[in-house]
Amino acid sequence: MTHDAPTPAPLDTPVLAALTGPHAHLAEVHGGARRYPPRAAPFGAVLPGAEADLLGLLRPGETVTLVGEHAPPPGLTRVVDITVHQMHLRASAPDLPGDDILPLTPADLPDMLDLVRLTRPGPLRPGAFDLGAFWGVRDAGRLVALTGTRFHAPGARELTAVCTHPDARGRGHAARLVAHAARHLQALGETPFLHVYTENRDAARVYARLGFLVARTLPIRAYAHP
Repeated sequence: MTHDAPTPAPLDTPVLAALTGPHAHLAEVHGGARRYPPRAAPFGAVLPGAEADLLGLLRPGETVTLVGEHAPPPGLTRVVDITVHQMHLRASAPDLPGDDILPLTPADLPDMLDLVRLTRPGPLRPGAFDLGAFWGVRDAGRLVALTGTRFHAPGARELTAVCTHPDARGRGHAARLVAHAARHLQALGETPFLHVYTENRDAARVYARLGFLVARTLPIRAYAHP
């Protein structure tokens, strides 16, 4: 996939940019390491050279997921190693039909968690609303598609949990939801960005049609406390 021109360096490590920026109030901190509350998200970050501090944030059996290049944290075991494309929307988000798009609330969490368990777009936890807003589409009362926001870095916010029920695919729900959420972020003066697994070419093509461009390719690695 062709990469566009480089974007601001803080998003090389988007979790660190969030937890030392707009989401700093959510951070659990130990020395140069920080993480989101596990109820909200499994992600953490470390300042360069402070990788050893990450162990102090974890209890035995816990895991933490780092996004971007890091030195291996001493004392922890790598359990996941994948790569994602980080894509940014620099043009205006398209104005697609969205009359059926609804803002979701914590009352919708059981349906959201069920849909994410079925479709596996990435992690969604019960405290997700602590991180941002979510939108969805219901069909005859059943939640069939959703997306929302997660990492909030200075001037940029990530779209996440883009998923559609298998019975409702092919109707454009994902594209309409992403465009709707992106317009919301742009109205706030923020750049929408998202991460897509490098092997998920179908999703990447959908995002490209909406105007998202690949800015960088990043590793995502999860580490477990012994």
